Amino acid sequence: MHLAWISTFAMDECRGGWPAAHHGLFQAMQHNVPRLTAIGPLTAPVDAWAKWRSRLAAACTGRRRLWPYSDRRLDAFAAAYQSRIPQPPPDAVLFFGVAEFLRTTPQVPFACYTDSAFVPFLETYHAHRHYAVAELRRLKELESAWLRRQLRVFTSSSFAAQQIVTRYSLSPERVVPVGIGANLSAAPPTAIASPRRRSVLFVSTDFARKGGPLALAAVRLARVQLPDLTLDVIGDYPAQAVRQPFVRTHGWIDKNTPEGLARFESLLQQSGVLLLLSRTDLTPTALCEAFAYGLPAIASAVGGIPEMIVDGESGWLVPSGATAPQIAERLVAALTNPARRDACGHQARRAYETRWNWNSVAHAIITELKTAIVGASIATPANTMAAPS
Repeated sequence: MHLAWISTFAMDECRGGWPAAHHGLFQAMQHNVPRLTAIGPLTAPVDAWAKWRSRLAAACTGRRRLWPYSDRRLDAFAAAYQSRIPQPPPDAVLFFGVAEFLRTTPQVPFACYTDSAFVPFLETYHAHRHYAVAELRRLKELESAWLRRQLRVFTSSSFAAQQIVTRYSLSPERVVPVGIGANLSAAPPTAIASPRRRSVLFVSTDFARKGGPLALAAVRLARVQLPDLTLDVIGDYPAQAVRQPFVRTHGWIDKNTPEGLARFESLLQQSGVLLLLSRTDLTPTALCEAFAYGLPAIASAVGGIPEMIVDGESGWLVPSGATAPQIAERLVAALTNPARRDACGHQARRAYETRWNWNSVAHAIITELKTAIVGASIATPANTMAAPS
């Protein structure tokens, strides 16, 4: 099968977050697809007129327009795709992401991989009430039409799949959860480190939204019973975290350098538990990375996280409204029972090896895509086969 891979990221861009997820999945797809043509990064010029109108609307009404996704700019992305599609055409096209491609329609079967549809993403991570209602309606209509034309929509979780099915009235069999992977530049060691320190690891790109203040309060309370307990923070952090004597801050760690990877590995191997107390979330790759090193997590039961952690077996789930005393109690229970914690760590590593890795995601996408293409070719004459409407 000849598959075209479409994205707005450079193939070698592997900094954290979604760009690193792109890099991880693309690398895995290369090992699973006999012929993979990368088309990207697709770019489009800034729509200065739409940007100006957004600023004017914000000043007059308090609600912005989503100018990066104006019709003119989406058309520019579509034109960029048309100018670079290989000839003869591929058997299918796979888009990484959604928003920039809402007016791009290949003439061959196509699919996408995403952790969320665009409008639900705005509702999960942003204050969508700050955007013009008509603008959100426009994007939802575009997204609905684009998703309906796809052969398959691949998502990182059943949570995201159900959102898409419900919001856009898609057939459930066409929206397929395939998981997500760890953004690591090297394979984790085979052996799981033990014993571990009595320490908590917190990783975030958004300290407040990931539950940083709650983590600080919970660790402070847990120290009443565990006075040697410490908290390591990777990523961003406020000044108040630095002032706590039990907190060690590490800033951003570049896992793509030997020094950064060694530092990151050391923290994952030595910490006793990962703490992730997100107010809202989808399928955080920090969990996959912890799993890879046999580090169990205590995490909020929001978004796709309950699919990633089997409560009491590969980690522990806490309600989204859990208080600092409740989380401190869970921390103390986990850290004072090393045998139980290590057992959860081994199950977490097994979860990484069997599902929460990019190779498993790529294999699931290719298997489902081949089946879908065969089904479409049977239902439609070969010379007229196109994406479903």
